[in-house]
Amino acid sequence: MVRSMSATGGSPRQEKTAAARRDELLSQLFVTPAELAELLPLNRRTIISLIGKGEIPAQKYGLKWLIPVEWVRGQAQAERKTA
Repeated sequence: MVRSMSATGGSPRQEKTAAARRDELLSQLFVTPAELAELLPLNRRTIISLIGKGEIPAQKYGLKWLIPVEWVRGQAQAERKTA
């Protein structure tokens, strides 16, 4: 369901920056759909659609959807086991 979390191609500096941003996001308790879109090859609208279908767990807090980072980590671990 969720695609690879590997970084897309780019210069070493871009890769380092992307890795630092990924680490920053994964150090939080929750991420927004826009932040999750930085980690996955999906856009924000697709992520919101998947939340609506129940494929991505999330809680609505005010006007924002919050996705538990533990779920994101679990997806990454499951992907590594199948790769």
